[in-house]
Amino acid sequence: MIVQRLRHLLRYYLFLRSVLMRQLSSNSKSWVVASKTKGMRVLVPLIETSHYQYLQILIIAKALQLRGAEVKVLICGQSLDGCEIKSLRNEHDNDPCWTCRFNERNIVPLFGLEVIRIKDVLVKEEVLELGDAATKAFSSDVIAITRHGVNLFQCIEDSVVRYFYGGVPLDKGTVKEIRRKHIKTAFMSIEIAKRIDDAWTPDVVFNNMGCYSAWEPFFRFYEKMGNRFITMSMTPLDYRCIRFNLPNLFQSSRRFVRYNKSRQNVTLSTKEKVYLQQFLRERTTGQAEIFKDLGSFAKLPVGDDVLKAKLKIFPGKRNIFLFPNIFWDVGLSDNGGLYPDVLQWVLGTVELCRKDDNCHLYIKPHPAEVFGVRSSKGVSQFIKEKYPVLPENVTIIEPEWRLKPYDLFPFIDVGVIFTGTLGLEMMLAGIPVISTGLTSHKGLNLAAEPESINAYRALLLGETKPPAVNYDQLELFAYFYFIRTLIPWRLTKQAYADDFDGFSFNSLEDLIPGKDRYLDHLCNCILDKDNTVPEAWPDI
Repeated sequence: MIVQRLRHLLRYYLFLRSVLMRQLSSNSKSWVVASKTKGMRVLVPLIETSHYQYLQILIIAKALQLRGAEVKVLICGQSLDGCEIKSLRNEHDNDPCWTCRFNERNIVPLFGLEVIRIKDVLVKEEVLELGDAATKAFSSDVIAITRHGVNLFQCIEDSVVRYFYGGVPLDKGTVKEIRRKHIKTAFMSIEIAKRIDDAWTPDVVFNNMGCYSAWEPFFRFYEKMGNRFITMSMTPLDYRCIRFNLPNLFQSSRRFVRYNKSRQNVTLSTKEKVYLQQFLRERTTGQAEIFKDLGSFAKLPVGDDVLKAKLKIFPGKRNIFLFPNIFWDVGLSDNGGLYPDVLQWVLGTVELCRKDDNCHLYIKPHPAEVFGVRSSKGVSQFIKEKYPVLPENVTIIEPEWRLKPYDLFPFIDVGVIFTGTLGLEMMLAGIPVISTGLTSHKGLNLAAEPESINAYRALLLGETKPPAVNYDQLELFAYFYFIRTLIPWRLTKQAYADDFDGFSFNSLEDLIPGKDRYLDHLCNCILDKDNTVPEAWPDI
């Protein structure tokens, strides 16, 4: 830890400081701002300044300021007992706030934005009172923890599971203390959201995160009070792109419909098909950047016969392949549908299939449980805990096998997902799909979306058939989701997995309107969202 912090200091003082001071400076004070955005109020609940993406949010905040918006940035200031930075993996660190504090004091001021801290909104006595309220809320036998009309229960539970990376211990005392800290954090966040709204009434609330106890209260409060919350997030689908308002993509198909209205053609052009096919080819061959970085797939292709023998594929059986998400990952509980969460869905599906000799259920846990962020306790362990002896018709395809999901496509009779992109990829390959959670394509009649456990069971076992898919509609949606929702990002060398070494521009003059068409488009999405279609960004 000492060595890591020393490197952080040396890197900043020997290199990064001079770079940022030059890039965040200006030789001009006479910029003309757009009158329609002048005076718009933008709140940025940044909270933490440890993850590199805080720099991406701050530079967009600066660009909004240069377009006439009044911007306020809220940071923790080391006031939260529970936050995403603090976890099982650094619980013995005597100063887990070190990086946030250093960046807050040395880097954030370089942006020239108005900064407010939690202590500026809540005095010490009020924080103590909220701590007492958190203790009382925990001691109550409730499934709802509500403050200012917002139920905070799920974001608190998500934060607890995230703290333990899925492996929540049986020791109730340990879990109780972590839960109390996150209840207090959620109470503080919702209280701050309300007070800022009462005193300042922001037109837009903008950041990169809408889940966990520190951020979700802002999301829920401002969603309820006029739908003013907007996110910009990185995506592993393309390291050099960002996604605008990702939660909105899963709430309805309106974004897709709106994009279609902005198009001239109802089907894809030859050029658009080439873009989509190139994207899919990189994925299916394992050449996508995220796959190469994780190293989770075998480098050499596995022959179908070898794989068929390894999986014990039996002719005549209905082969059901289920692909779980990382169950404790960012905001996944918000995508519940037929089942409230991933674990209940996986275990429920095993129960529905285990006594039917005519089907075989294959479960492939997400590779990042082993090769990426790593779960303390993964989906495979939960299955084996409930079924010490696996049912004969259930096979777990362990991440250590390093199999690409695309290698399995020839053997799949029906694919089952909670949420995620693999459902679209299977449908494009002609594989019927059952979706049980909230997906980007929900309601478009592309996948089967059962509304009851009995309907789900009938689909699993082949008693009823998924809907016939309109391939033109499927292809258009895939292009929308895989290509158009990825807005090109040019302000740093990449948005995802960025080893930040400065911005990709020379000075603040490069951020003013007309200099970067993708930045202009993104700012319009934030400041003029009713008249801007996020996916209608200028073609490269």
